[in-house]
Amino acid sequence: MNAFYTLDVKSKSDIIRANKVFVIENLKFAENLSLQELINAEVSMGVSRLNASNNSKELDKTKKGSWEWTYNSSARNLVRMWWLTKFCSHLFDLLLNSPEIPLSTCCQTAYKDQFGPHHPWIIRKGAGLAMKAAGTRD
Repeated sequence: MNAFYTLDVKSKSDIIRANKVFVIENLKFAENLSLQELINAEVSMGVSRLNASNNSKELDKTKKGSWEWTYNSSARNLVRMWWLTKFCSHLFDLLLNSPEIPLSTCCQTAYKDQFGPHHPWIIRKGAGLAMKAAGTRD
């Protein structure tokens, strides 16, 4: 499970870095652009909800072919990393403070509480099944 989260954080970090380079080079933002400034810019440009696969639903069809059409927002990726941080924190809290609870139950509870509200039913069910195979604490 750890490798999956590490890859997810790396992937999202790479997207944020690439977006910073893109807005500096193509949209002429300042070289010392902070993460907060990048997020604020995405919000003001109306691209903070874009994830590349939902862009055709989020954008007007006249934007087809523009940079926005394939953009994967830093704001969206940062929010998802925050969800991951909350999940890990909750999981570690359960593991440290509830030694009687099996590992799979800790994983399922942390997922249900932190990721569950943000995922559709089918993803929640698949994640729940996958976490049943988490093994033991040993």
